[in-house]
Amino acid sequence: MELTYTTTSTSEIYHSPKIISTHSLKVITSSVSELKYLLTFKATNNHIDNLHGLQDPEKLQFLQTVFLNSNKIKELQLICLSHLRHLNLNDNEIASAEEFKGSNSLEILELRKNKFKSLKGLSNMSHLVELYVAENELVSLEGLENVPLLKKLHCRKNQIAKLVKIGALPAIEYLNLRENPIENIKEAQHLKSLTTLKSLNIKASPPAEELGDSVKKEILILLGNIKFTSINKVEVTKEDFQEALEEKKERIKKEEELKLEAERLAKEQAEQKKEEEVKAE
Repeated sequence: MELTYTTTSTSEIYHSPKIISTHSLKVITSSVSELKYLLTFKATNNHIDNLHGLQDPEKLQFLQTVFLNSNKIKELQLICLSHLRHLNLNDNEIASAEEFKGSNSLEILELRKNKFKSLKGLSNMSHLVELYVAENELVSLEGLENVPLLKKLHCRKNQIAKLVKIGALPAIEYLNLRENPIENIKEAQHLKSLTTLKSLNIKASPPAEELGDSVKKEILILLGNIKFTSINKVEVTKEDFQEALEEKKERIKKEEELKLEAERLAKEQAEQKKEEEVKAE
């Protein structure tokens, strides 16, 4: 366990050495929660299975950073830390966040390598900027709500096949959906509302594997309203936008021609049928 704290008489920050080396901590002990001026708490690779030690609003009032990755935590519970900015819960056993209730101070939340099947509960974080949920069991992006400052959403290696029901993400700039079983490239059209998006990654997904180098153009055709700077870690240029626009116009033109041809044939068939009926009389 590692601690960083400040004294009551000065703003100078001190770093304590690792004071527990057995990695046998099972709870966040009272000896920790009583450290009123604690700034950073790190207890990775232990056996902690809950967050009860972070639920008293009268304690740990200055705690800003918590690292509890590689523990045994099974639920993201209510956390009453008014100054918490960075919470790392990677590599735990968390399957639910329904009791979380949000945070008005959290800026970075790391939840990689857990057991989430839904983002439900990961809401009401007015200052959240980065959210990492890679290597979970997510099947959609539904449930993420009231995160007005979220810029980075990292969802690599989940089970997301459809991109429907995405909540409002008014500040999103980076979305990583790499290694997800996205059904087809047309699913990308559900991202149209993410108008601030700059970087999209769907590498190692079925559409990316099927389309190869042309996946960038297909995404630009579907999402022409978004000013991307990169797709699948490849820069998007003005020429890319122009090529996609021209291709889209050409496809619309062909679709219109096919539609008119289908209408003409249908009309001919109707007239021919009418003539046959007249002759039959």
